Amino acid sequence: MLKSATKTSAKIISSCNNNPKKINKGKSKVFELGSVKITSAYEDSPKRQRHFGLEEGKTFYPTHEEFQNPFEYFEKIRPDAETWGIIKVIPPKEWKPNFTLDAEAFRFKTRVQRVNTMQGETRLRLNYFEQLQKFHAMFGKSLSKLPHLDRAPIDLYLLAKSVRNRSGPQRVSQLKQWAQVARDIKPSGYSKRCTSASKTLKDCFYDYVHPFEYYTQNAKNSSKTNGSNTEDMDIDDNQGTSTPVNQNICGECGQEIYREQLAYLCQGDCEKPFHRKCLHLLNEITRGSNFYCPNCIVSIGSDFGFGEGSEYSLAEFQKKADNFKANYLQKHPPEGETNIEDHIEAEFWRLAQSIEENMDVEYGADINAMDYGSAFPDPELHPLDPYSKHPWNLRNLPRHHGSLLHLIQPEIPGMMVPWLYVGMAFSAFCWHVEDHYTYSINYMHFGETKTWYGIPSSSADRFEEVAQTLVPEFFEKQPDLLNQLTTILSPSKLVKAGVKVVAIDQRPNQFVVTYPRAYHAGFNHGFNMNEAVNFALPDWVPYGQDSINYYKTIARPPVFSHERLLLEHALRNYNNPRIALWLKEPVEEICNREIQMRHKIRRELRLKEPVYEIFDRDDPHITCVACKQYCALSQVASYCKPAVVCLEHAKEHYQEVCSCGKGCQYLRIRYLDEHLNSLVGALNQTQNNTRDWMENYCTYFKETENPKLADLQKLWRQAKSLQMPINLDYLENFIDKSIDWTERTQMYSQIINEHLMPYSQRPPEFKIAEFLRRWERRLDDENTTGRDNNEDAEEDEEYIYDGEDQGDEGKRYCFCRNMDGESFMILCERCGTWYHGECVNAKPGTVSTKKKDKWYCDMCQPWEERNIIEEVLKQAELGETMNFTPLFSREFTKIITKIKNWLTVRNAALSGESIFDDKTTKRKLYGMGLMWAIPKKAAEKTSKTNPMKRKRDVCGE
Repeated sequence: MLKSATKTSAKIISSCNNNPKKINKGKSKVFELGSVKITSAYEDSPKRQRHFGLEEGKTFYPTHEEFQNPFEYFEKIRPDAETWGIIKVIPPKEWKPNFTLDAEAFRFKTRVQRVNTMQGETRLRLNYFEQLQKFHAMFGKSLSKLPHLDRAPIDLYLLAKSVRNRSGPQRVSQLKQWAQVARDIKPSGYSKRCTSASKTLKDCFYDYVHPFEYYTQNAKNSSKTNGSNTEDMDIDDNQGTSTPVNQNICGECGQEIYREQLAYLCQGDCEKPFHRKCLHLLNEITRGSNFYCPNCIVSIGSDFGFGEGSEYSLAEFQKKADNFKANYLQKHPPEGETNIEDHIEAEFWRLAQSIEENMDVEYGADINAMDYGSAFPDPELHPLDPYSKHPWNLRNLPRHHGSLLHLIQPEIPGMMVPWLYVGMAFSAFCWHVEDHYTYSINYMHFGETKTWYGIPSSSADRFEEVAQTLVPEFFEKQPDLLNQLTTILSPSKLVKAGVKVVAIDQRPNQFVVTYPRAYHAGFNHGFNMNEAVNFALPDWVPYGQDSINYYKTIARPPVFSHERLLLEHALRNYNNPRIALWLKEPVEEICNREIQMRHKIRRELRLKEPVYEIFDRDDPHITCVACKQYCALSQVASYCKPAVVCLEHAKEHYQEVCSCGKGCQYLRIRYLDEHLNSLVGALNQTQNNTRDWMENYCTYFKETENPKLADLQKLWRQAKSLQMPINLDYLENFIDKSIDWTERTQMYSQIINEHLMPYSQRPPEFKIAEFLRRWERRLDDENTTGRDNNEDAEEDEEYIYDGEDQGDEGKRYCFCRNMDGESFMILCERCGTWYHGECVNAKPGTVSTKKKDKWYCDMCQPWEERNIIEEVLKQAELGETMNFTPLFSREFTKIITKIKNWLTVRNAALSGESIFDDKTTKRKLYGMGLMWAIPKKAAEKTSKTNPMKRKRDVCGE
């Protein structure tokens, strides 16, 4: 929670005052969406050169298909994106959601931001100057403005720091180092007309700095040792402020102050009296001046945060923001052909680093969408709006099951419910990471550019180290300074110190995504509105644990229970490999640590059997008194007081949870030990089942040259039942096609079986498969029964039978299995089969009877004249129903040909062999979607859907 600051800077008259309280109270206009920018160019080219020479952040352009699932997309780009920390995502061109916020009803309060006090180093300088003002005012000396040298203000903070680093003013004078002090303050040097810089700085130091440093030296030493008079203070736990027990006790030495002794009463926060002799004053305090003790002087400027602004509608704030920017640019126009965005960025950092020019702006930040409503379409209010249910709608994204945070109840504003942000020129958000180091996603609905600065997680530790060296005084007073969202630091100094900093410009209809533990900050170029929310993916889990470990060290309350969240996911998904594979390790660590700590604390504190309590208590009743973290799994509690302590701090703080003094502490647990062990066992079993399937899958394809359809079906069924976390669509497609071809083969075989011969003459056990094998064998020259291989045949033998009676033994049987019936028949030269003329559409006189004029039936046409694949392609659209009779032998022949080809291709696909080797044939098979029928070796090179290739991806070969 941010604190409201009442003392944020020195009393310097602003050169560009912007009083937030003076707003137009008259009738305001209605906000019109057409008055602001709502779209941006799709091709967002990076800048050739950025301020401070920063590296341009990366922009991603998801396709329409990739844009359907945000979490899958973030996971896909994660290896690249997380190296930047923050990225920009530009939606497909057609993605333009409607702005549905009720602009007339929407009202919001702002924060007042003074630009130069947000910059950490500048705030140090201003705080130091305000402390000097308070100090010298006690002695009747006015310090309304900074002293100047060479037409520029002297940085008194740097002057004091430089002399302090050189062991004090006496040492500097002895070694004649005042010229070096001058270079510390202004490295670029002073002009030639400034010939007395060293003397001026020395005089300035002794006039303004030295008395103050001498006065506050004891206070600084006292603060490091935590003071010597804390035993005289009554601490109010609720307010966190201290009040004196005895007004006659000196706040420095702790001794009683008598009437005859000279003493002063501090007008600061402490309101303590002090002996005159304990203050080490160089001069007497002017009568009537306000006295401030050293501690209260040093604490000036320690209030972090922003002041409270006014309440606005969008139209009112737009008018204020537009007028402010127009007036500012009129007074500070860009030079030459400078880009307006570059000019605003340069001006922001100039103002942030200025110790003389104050600039107040307002920012509508952290506006709860629960109270005001998101600007995205509401699925309940706008069910017909196509964007109301879109996954990138920030109303919906946090509740998507792909985010680990969707189980958190109640929904947390800012994390689960979007926050709105309404900015104006120079309003800023300071360096910070998201709560619990989660992901964040920010969308700009309309307005002027927002510039972001990002630091990836790989540079987070270095950034924290550098920040402490740049503003150590602030970290001494506020160890969690970077969690307060009140401080910005110059990217140039961070880069020089080895921190990777990137910059991104966000414009309307664009997303900015921050990855776990990526520090980010930025500012606005003008009136705009953004919306942001958090989410978490599986790779966030270790970052989340790191955040809890850090929160413990600074006693910062968390937003939710990390342990409870992971256990909830485990209890719901312990049999889902997609979740169990990454969840098993952190949950096992949590459960094992929990069980070990329970036994340890019970043994050390001699506690009885733990009390098993399944219902939830309110947050204050499960928050550790020591580290302020949630004790979601167990806690040491008492029967006389609602306070609890976590197991980690129970040994040192267990007395704090009991007020009766009777030792009524006990261990309260939410899950029994056997519950936790069972959960870990279930996750292990799921992981083992998954690993076993993967091993079986890989082993089968490594050792099996000709995979069987039944085996593939078994593997696929197992994968489905185990919910394997890999894509097996290719395997399912292969199996479905094979089954489909088998069913079609059986269907057409049945048709042939039914029509091959009259039922009365059909053998009782006629097997179509055996018949087809005999049919195929007749094409083999070694097994043919045709006349071509009959050496005894006479050359002049006729190949036509005119139906003369030759007795039953001489009867010719047509392929239709009917006798000649004393009708015209003809003999196939190759297979030796007789056909009725009407069955083959042949009439007497139309066919030669000489051997030189050979006649072949349709099935025996020379192979070079027929292309099997062409037959398959031509008849691919063959209907399921046919008017088939044996008399139409050509249609009958086509059916048999198709069945033969189906069987051949299917068997080839399953066995890894194929008769189709020519490229033309392969291309046609690809066109039919039958590319998986290509031989194994060829398919591995060209097909992404062949199981023999995909198994290498799965097995990691």
